[in-house]
This record gives sequence, structure tokens and C-alpha cells, in this order.
Amino acid sequence: GPLPPNLVLQFNSRDRIKEPVGTEMVLAAVMQPGGKSANLTAWMLATPANVALAKQATSVPLGWTRDKNEVLSPWAGSVGAEWNFPDFQGTRCAKTKRPAFLAGKGIELTVEQVPPKKLEKFRNPFGDGEFKITVTNKNDKEVEVPALLSSADGIDWNASLAFFVADKTYVLPVEGKKTAKAVKLQPGESVSTVVNTLRFKGVSWPRGGSRVSIQFALGEISRTNFFYYFSNHHDKLIPK
Repeated sequence: GPLPPNLVLQFNSRDRIKEPVGTEMVLAAVMQPGGKSANLTAWMLATPANVALAKQATSVPLGWTRDKNEVLSPWAGSVGAEWNFPDFQGTRCAKTKRPAFLAGKGIELTVEQVPPKKLEKFRNPFGDGEFKITVTNKNDKEVEVPALLSSADGIDWNASLAFFVADKTYVLPVEGKKTAKAVKLQPGESVSTVVNTLRFKGVSWPRGGSRVSIQFALGEISRTNFFYYFSNHHDKLIPK
């Protein structure tokens, strides 16, 4: 997203950039709550090739990757998933033809923990992996949200959201050819859903008890939240 004024970049004390003062660099950073500071996570020299790579990376949604010369979406591994948007002009997933839909300006994403249906002391004080995700139009006019897709059955959240746990990307199941349209939101309008992160396939959940951070992404915007995974409790919920 756009850089706020007077942004403070924070460095890990172990990190050092050894290039001479005045060297142009390409930086990657994670914004902290409040939007006034960001933690530096990676850097490289601002060569023409690296700048072109950075521009490509920031022109596609979070979770998209590049394999050699192919750009792939998080849904590239979904068996049978194919997107049908013949009029779209822009980057597409090389395997599914899904367009690189962005959320757009003025769209806010919030993520809240859902309290557990049955609270068990010391076992699920931060919930059972369910989160309420809300998308809000903060603009003063109606807008389309290309990254938020809808079909005749309503908003297709599975085809819209990507998730990140321990630096790995996950999506919920999507099948069949998608001809969904962008959701339209009125000024100030919000839409919400609840996602159960225990449905993610292939997550290496911690043994014992540990806090798990999860990043929720819609196009180019994201928010991070967490819950406390207690294996003796949550392992039993996964098959359900």
C-alpha cells in the first residue's frame, strides 16, 4: 500500500546493511499496528532487474509467486479450478488463468477472533481457530472490489481470500470454472464472513501449546491476528 508520511523503519539488531551510504536499495517491510512504523524484512540492490522484479511483485496480490517466467496464484494447486474472465487485461495465473485482482483504494480489511463456543480455561482462551473477516468500503462513493468475488450464491470467500501461516500460503477449496463478478459496496458498507483456520490442509500445527500468527489477505491488503493452539485440544477439532 501507499507509504504513510514520516514512516519509521525498524531494524533487527542483528541485521546490517553493508552497502555504502547513498546506495539505492529495494526494501521490504511489514507495517506495524498503527501504521507509523514498519519492520524491515529484506533488502537488495536497486539494480534495473531488481527494481523490475519489485514492481512486478507489488502489482499482484499477496501470496502470488513467480516460477521461472510464470506467475502463479495461491490457487494454482487447486485441482479443477479455472477462472473465466475473457475481458481482463493484465497479469494472470499461468495455471488457472485467474486474474491478479486487487482490492483497490479505500478498502479496509479487519480480522477479529471469534470466541469459542465452549470456553475451556487454559485450552482455548483465544478461540478455536475461527476469525471474523470484514471488508469495508471507506470511500465516499460506490466501488467495485475486484479481489472480492461473488456468484449467484453470494460472495465467494473461498475464491477471494488467501492465508499465511509460518511463511506458507493456504487457500480454501475452489472447484470448477469461476465466472464470478466483483462485489460492489456502497459508501461505508461492510460484508463479513467467518473462516475456520483449522480447515487449512497441510499446516504443521505446533505440539504442546503455542501462539500461531495468521495473516489474512484480500488482494494487496492484509491483516494479521493469532490464536493459541493447544494440541491436546485443537488436534481433536481438525477432523470435525
